[in-house]
Amino acid sequence: MNVAGFQGVILDPDAFVFAEGVDTWFEPSVEEIERVEEALRPALLAAGRAGPQIAQSLPDYRRQYAGIVRAGRRLVAINAFCRAHWPFAPDWERTQVIAFGGGSCFWYAELDVSTGEPVLINVTGG
Repeated sequence: MNVAGFQGVILDPDAFVFAEGVDTWFEPSVEEIERVEEALRPALLAAGRAGPQIAQSLPDYRRQYAGIVRAGRRLVAINAFCRAHWPFAPDWERTQVIAFGGGSCFWYAELDVSTGEPVLINVTGG
């Protein structure tokens, strides 16, 4: 899927292993993904630390999306990894890319579908 110039894929819930406290899953629509992508850059700029650096190079990250419901809120989870890691993730369209460390090359965010509000932004190891 190519949304707003970004490469991404909606993962099957069974493939998305690191989302805790999930009540249920849903498949986000392209419109929902576009909505959270619109809100993502400002959220990253406000996040501090590596957020602004990531925001400036968003096209260099592939995304893995999942729709999750937590405490009644519909969220789109975004697992992302940088261009330098693309050759090392041949199954990225089927399996969640997991990193322990790696700084701003790997990040994870959850944004509210209806408001675009960021619920969580985490830079792996950063």
